[in-house]
Amino acid sequence: MPQQSAVSCTDAELAARIQELETEMRMLLWEQLQYIAEADHRAIHAETTARSLHVWLQGLLNIDPRDAKTRVTVARNVEDRQTFHGELMPPDLPDTAAALAEGAIGLEHARVIVNGIRRLPEYARCHQVAEVESTLAGYARTMSPRELEKLAERIRYLLDQDGAFRDEEAQHEARELYYGTTRDGMTVIKAKLDRETGAKFAALIEPLAAPRPEIDGEKDPRTAGQRNA
Repeated sequence: MPQQSAVSCTDAELAARIQELETEMRMLLWEQLQYIAEADHRAIHAETTARSLHVWLQGLLNIDPRDAKTRVTVARNVEDRQTFHGELMPPDLPDTAAALAEGAIGLEHARVIVNGIRRLPEYARCHQVAEVESTLAGYARTMSPRELEKLAERIRYLLDQDGAFRDEEAQHEARELYYGTTRDGMTVIKAKLDRETGAKFAALIEPLAAPRPEIDGEKDPRTAGQRNA
């Protein structure tokens, strides 16, 4: 039976179908990751001129290098594995794998989780991976990848105070702020702030940069950049 035409859908039906298709695409991606993992085991790229699997995948699918590398990295961590005797083994990141298989999370969520686990201090990687992975995979079902990345960083901060301090020192050393005047007298500002200073800056400017209340149904016409200024 053919699918209902998009133009004949109600708003609710459109939203439901878009969400349904996203879930289906994510489930298909999960299946593709299983095949990528098998291609990795077979070193299928060695039969070509590609120097690595992700270079081979990049050419095969005509995708960006970052996308190809992400798929290979995630595939290695969520694949259904077997021993030499054919016994099933759980994936390295079982909760992430389950969420991917259900279509509850996407590739970017999985990338954030893999990177978050990889950046944990050595002790945590040995003793707390299951707990951290379960937490991240659970929140990934309701968070955007960007929000999840912030959570992963907070978890690393809590588990690696020494590493977090080194990061803060590096950020402090890398801070910079430039300003200049254009020919027409406008001031141009460019800055890179450490985490603490950036948070203070955002806390100061965000209340002042909020959109003005609507007047007669007309929204604030200013752009975000204009409101910040």
